[in-house]
Amino acid sequence: YAQNGYMDKALALFVEMTERGIRHDEHTLASVLSACSGLKCLKLGKCIHAWVLKNDLSSNQFISSGIVDLYCKCGNIRYAESVYEGIGIKSQFEVASLIVGYSSQGDMTKAQRLFNTLSERNYVVWTSLCSGYAKLQQCEEVFKLFREFIITEALIPDAMIIISVLGACATQAILCLGKQIHTYILRMRLNMDKKLLSAMVDMYSKCGNIMYAEKSFQLMTDKDRDAILYNVMIAGYAHHGFENKAIQLFQDMLKKSVKPDAVTFVALLSACRHRGLVEQGERFFISMEEDYNVLPEVYHYACMVDMYGRANQVEKALEFMRKIPIQIDATIWGAFV
Repeated sequence: YAQNGYMDKALALFVEMTERGIRHDEHTLASVLSACSGLKCLKLGKCIHAWVLKNDLSSNQFISSGIVDLYCKCGNIRYAESVYEGIGIKSQFEVASLIVGYSSQGDMTKAQRLFNTLSERNYVVWTSLCSGYAKLQQCEEVFKLFREFIITEALIPDAMIIISVLGACATQAILCLGKQIHTYILRMRLNMDKKLLSAMVDMYSKCGNIMYAEKSFQLMTDKDRDAILYNVMIAGYAHHGFENKAIQLFQDMLKKSVKPDAVTFVALLSACRHRGLVEQGERFFISMEEDYNVLPEVYHYACMVDMYGRANQVEKALEFMRKIPIQIDATIWGAFV
């Protein structure tokens, strides 16, 4: 259950085992810790940790790495470090878990330092470090790490590593490098799944080549396109001033029974504000909650305020702001100013 994402069922089965007096082993506890990590269930995880200490099982590498992973994923790095320091002979599992934890918290100095201590590195640590740098938009570090991976590893890179590199290309709008990565994907015959294809579309769009973005989008068949892929392409059209194509693709998305989300409407409202389509923007904004049960967030309100401002409808913008049910922050004020 835990390996296939059924975390609740894994925990329920563990409770049933306990009630029936069935003995736990290292594999049971490792699976339960994995389920706690997936659900970010810190309270139960701490109970398991206490049970492990009481029964002197902390020397087991599967269990100890599971405990480190639990605390990392629950955002308690201090506890994770404490457990890690208490481990005698450290395996790659514990080190990898802590690297993932540091990277998720944006502490790339500690993550890199720990990464450098590893004599052997698996996909998890490479991906975690790459993703960490990408989230902080430290693009040069992403490129440097990817080059190191290609030179030192006899492995075909994981899709998530490629996604991080494409994200860095998009951030810095480096089209030539993005094309090289695309060529590398084709040459290595990597599986072009939805996530990788979405990253490709996003990269081409943000690098200014909307034609290549369209071609990449069309590689995925209609039935396999999800909300993320549609969102990226709609946002690309909106960014480049193709508001009609953005709206048309949104309509196509609905016809294919793909449910729009908050990101979809940010892209649509952005398209409307750039082209002064006030009435269309108002219809989209109203339909968010009424038709699709999507609650407006800060960026939706900011788009609406900006749209009214660009259309010289300042009074409407002020009236709209008075009705905003959340606290008006710098993003919304910035749109108004």
